[in-house]
Amino acid sequence: MRAKSAHLALATVLAEGFLGRLTFGMVSFAMPLYAQKIGLSLSLIGILVSIRTLCVLPLKPVAGWLADRIGVRRVYLLGIFARTLSAAMLLFAGGFAGLMAVRLLQGASAAGRDVASLGVIARDAASRVGTAYGSYASAKHVGGVAGAGLAGLIIAASGGAYQPLSVIVLCMSLLPMAAAWFGLREEPSSSPASEPEPETVEPSTANDEGKTRWIADTIATLRELAGPASVGMLVATSAYMVHGLFPILATKYAGLSEAEAGLIYSLSAAFSSLEGHFSGG
Repeated sequence: MRAKSAHLALATVLAEGFLGRLTFGMVSFAMPLYAQKIGLSLSLIGILVSIRTLCVLPLKPVAGWLADRIGVRRVYLLGIFARTLSAAMLLFAGGFAGLMAVRLLQGASAAGRDVASLGVIARDAASRVGTAYGSYASAKHVGGVAGAGLAGLIIAASGGAYQPLSVIVLCMSLLPMAAAWFGLREEPSSSPASEPEPETVEPSTANDEGKTRWIADTIATLRELAGPASVGMLVATSAYMVHGLFPILATKYAGLSEAEAGLIYSLSAAFSSLEGHFSGG
C-alpha cells in the first residue's frame, strides 16, 4: 500500500506530531500537579511519570509487527484512538488507578504512532527522508514544550482547576484523528505484471556459516555500542528525573505559579525548533 498523496501524508504526519505532542505536553505538565493535589505521594507520582516509557518500549516491536501486516494507516489510527481514549479517561481519573490507566494508554498510543509515523516517512519521503524526519522531530519537540506552557496558562486562568484543561485536551485530541483519517488514505501500490519464481535453494553448510557470521557480527556491533548507549542512558535518566517532577519542584519548592512554571518549561522550544530540521537536512 502507498499513500494516495505523498505530500498530504507527510504534512499529516508533521501536523499530527505537533498537535499530538502539544496535548501530551499539556497532560505531562499537569498530571504531577493534579496527582499532588489529590494527595498522591512523590513515589507514586514518580511511578506515573515513568510508567509511560516502560510501556512504550515493549509495545514498539508489536506496533511494528502490526504495521507490516495491517498497514501503517491502521496502526496510526489505533494509536490516535488510544490517545483520545486516554484524554476522555482523564476527565474521570480521580485516583492513582485512573491516572495509571491514562498513562498506560498514552504509552500504547505513543508506540503505535511513533512506529507508524516513521513508516509513513520512510515510504513517502523518497529522497528527503532525513529532512522529513528532522522536521517531524522538531514538530514533536516544539509541541511538547509548548503544551507545558499552554497547560500552565490554562490552569492559572481556571483558578487552579484541572477539569477545563482535560476538556480542552480531549477536544484537541479529536483533530489529529480526523486529519489522519483523511490525510493517510492509501491505495494499492503498482506491481510488475509478472515476477520470476523464486529459486529453490537446498539447505547447505553455507547457510549455517552465514547465520554464525551474522550472530558474531551482531555481538560485535552490540559491544561497540555498549559504551555510547550506556552514556546516553545515564544522560537520559538524569534528565528525566528532573523532567517529570519539574512542575512540582517549580511550584511547591520554588514558589512559582503554574503559569510561570509552564513558561519556563517552554523556553527550550526556541533553541530546539530548528535543530531537528538542520540535523536531518
